[in-house]
Amino acid sequence: FEGCVPEDGQGYRSILGRNISCMNGYSCTKIYRGRNPLIKPSELATTFKGYQFLALLHWINDVVAVAKGEPCLGNDEDMQILDTAVLTVDATKKLAATFYQEDPTVMLLVMAHYGPASSEDRTWIDDSENAWGKELNRRVREGPEGLPNVLFVDYVLPPKVDIFNHPTMTGHPNCRGDKFMVYSILETLYNAKVLSRGFAMGSAEACSAASNCEDLDLACCHSSALCFVNATSGACLPYSAGAGFTLGKM
Repeated sequence: FEGCVPEDGQGYRSILGRNISCMNGYSCTKIYRGRNPLIKPSELATTFKGYQFLALLHWINDVVAVAKGEPCLGNDEDMQILDTAVLTVDATKKLAATFYQEDPTVMLLVMAHYGPASSEDRTWIDDSENAWGKELNRRVREGPEGLPNVLFVDYVLPPKVDIFNHPTMTGHPNCRGDKFMVYSILETLYNAKVLSRGFAMGSAEACSAASNCEDLDLACCHSSALCFVNATSGACLPYSAGAGFTLGKM
């Protein structure tokens, strides 16, 4: 949104019938706002004019807004996680239209929601605690479907492996998660014929959580969050969770 004029005198505006805070930043809280009180789509479109594509995780914290006590929705307590999809789609369409007007060649890659950290182990994703994730991604994927400058990057991080940061920034993907997401971007661009060449990829079911790296073929190694192909030797090797990471369970 290009501006935010509170309509209720309390810092909230109405979007699709919902009270949405004018505060920029995580959890709509001033201390997380950063240097920019408002991030305007027009400024983003000008900044990234001439880029070939831009990956967006602009909606990853929308689901946080429905947590009790969060200020983003103005105590709109009847809103559920899946209800946030209409707000995400509305914002994505507005962003895509602004980018298209500035430079129609820039492709926006809307990243899927990767889900919450497990309550059992904060370095994991647990499918049983992410029942809403598949449906939420479907709604956000289908919302801007058909727009000429938007692609949805669909992926599912492997469950019950160390995929999130620990002990700080818990709930955000670590190096393994980032690698998995980057390969998903490349595969999406290749399938959409934006890239003329891509990596051979193994099946997600068989390979995404594979940890026996030395036994994997290159396609499966590309698809595993726990392995990588060494650029010098061409061997499939174990991929670290990142510096300073305290390993949990494998």
